[in-house]
Amino acid sequence: MTETIIALFSISMGILTSLLFGKLKPTYSFGISGDAILGVFGSILFLKTIGKLYAKYSILETDTTIFIVNITCSIVGALCLLGVANILFKKN
Repeated sequence: MTETIIALFSISMGILTSLLFGKLKPTYSFGISGDAILGVFGSILFLKTIGKLYAKYSILETDTTIFIVNITCSIVGALCLLGVANILFKKN
């Protein structure tokens, strides 16, 4: 896979994670567009932060382990930002 496809897939996983979690837990939902924005920025922020730990490894040259770590970081980042946004903008 190319770098562009990997990045798009990672961001898509962040969006899908935040949308699905918003449907499963309605108290954490900010609507479709809000959840999508939180998924995008959460996955990018967490990937850029955690990505420094495995930056010397290229996803294109190694096996699928780094790719799985990339997708996992994207999912966790989307969930973390959704949780932080819920704490900051708590709806009653």
